[in-house]
Amino acid sequence: MTAYPTTTDLTSRAPEKLLANVPLHEQEAALEDASREADSYLCARYAVPLVTWTSDFTSKICDLAIWRLASKKQAAATNNPVLRINRDDAISWLRAVSKGTASIGGTNTDPSPSPAPRVTTGESRGW
Repeated sequence: MTAYPTTTDLTSRAPEKLLANVPLHEQEAALEDASREADSYLCARYAVPLVTWTSDFTSKICDLAIWRLASKKQAAATNNPVLRINRDDAISWLRAVSKGTASIGGTNTDPSPSPAPRVTTGESRGW
């Protein structure tokens, strides 16, 4: 899976101190994890992965990734109230999107849930 935001998006939103000495592959992993977390909410109403999204959506995913990096880097960073509030706000917003009370914008404004998987076998089981 590819992350919705780029590491450039993350760098422009994260506290400079937080990303100091964090290897690029760890930043990318945090963005991918945050994107998968977002998809777990969005799949209730939208086909994922999204085709387009707004800068607000990018910002929310970055907030989730920043929290993941802060949690991994040092426990003291998770005591930062701004990081915690941003993470909580991102999750609340994703929940609202999944319930239909908020919109992700872009061209994904017509919700169409992901199709359920179809399972078939080669021969009839006689059930």
